Amino acid sequence: MTSRSLIAKINRYLKNYRVLDRIEDIQRRLKPPVDPREQKIRVRKLLRIRDKGRKILNEISRNKSIPDDLVNRVNEIIDRADHLKRENCLLQIPDFEPVGIIKPDDLCIFEEISRNNMVEIRKYYSLHKNLYYDEGLCISMAFTQSKLLQNYHSHLSFNEHTLVLDGNILLKARIGTDLIRLRADVGDMIFVRRGTVHTLINKTNRKSLNATVKVPMAFSDRVHIDNIPTSTDGSVRIIRLKAIERNWGRLKHRIIREKGYRYNVGLMFIDPLKSLSILNDGNTTLYVVNGRIQMRHNGKQEIVSYDNLVFVKGGNAVEIKNTSEKQVARLYVVTDLNNTTV
Repeated sequence: MTSRSLIAKINRYLKNYRVLDRIEDIQRRLKPPVDPREQKIRVRKLLRIRDKGRKILNEISRNKSIPDDLVNRVNEIIDRADHLKRENCLLQIPDFEPVGIIKPDDLCIFEEISRNNMVEIRKYYSLHKNLYYDEGLCISMAFTQSKLLQNYHSHLSFNEHTLVLDGNILLKARIGTDLIRLRADVGDMIFVRRGTVHTLINKTNRKSLNATVKVPMAFSDRVHIDNIPTSTDGSVRIIRLKAIERNWGRLKHRIIREKGYRYNVGLMFIDPLKSLSILNDGNTTLYVVNGRIQMRHNGKQEIVSYDNLVFVKGGNAVEIKNTSEKQVARLYVVTDLNNTTV
């Protein structure tokens, strides 16, 4: 493509400023909960704008005569589209009473096509409604479909910790000139240092469930890598977590004091027909990994099933019971203070 035709293409792309203005205006006026269908339409439009800009940047890289100011404006649109995509997550998190049940439809759900043309699904939530704005910690739940090959990518602005809750995951990463392969099973934590080119793969015949902790959170968080470089800097490892007692008292992993935040992250086990009473000074989020949980708060009782979240505001006592006669219940737990009482 000649420089003149590429400049014309860039100028057409820059008209997306007006599209982003309209989307930003819509999102500024919305109040949760947001219609998930409308949210998905906005996200898809923002992803199209972002990805088209990245393709234009690839063309620019082969044509060195494009002025820097045009390149900067393309990058500005890409970053802004990614930023607005993230804000859709905020719009999906409602204000809760002392205890609230977050159902899948209340979450911000992103779908992305993988290398082998399968859909990767990520569900985002946070402990605080404004967490994305203050660049704190972000939690996402991801179902890795059977036989899914995730796209190679890197995260330029944060370290990533992925806790495997069910199934197993193969991690591939380019470290120096080597392509590293590591397997993570249930209870293992995958650590990927910022900037590391990597992918997560599920080779099994069943889907895997994992929770990803990102510290600090940033809007432009995922950079796709179409061609893996022959050599890169980076670091990955599998953290083999010690066996824990079946109570709240020993959480599996702790992420402390990054960006001034303090969180406990891990799994809680409840034996069949057993109960736990919890009281935490800080906010707590529980994700039901398996089974059915009966929750009691101030005399009110509610059943919480698989793939639902329980949000408990700090200072509230809650009793949680495993209603199954046979199955050990597992809950993924994130709490923002250490002084939790069982």
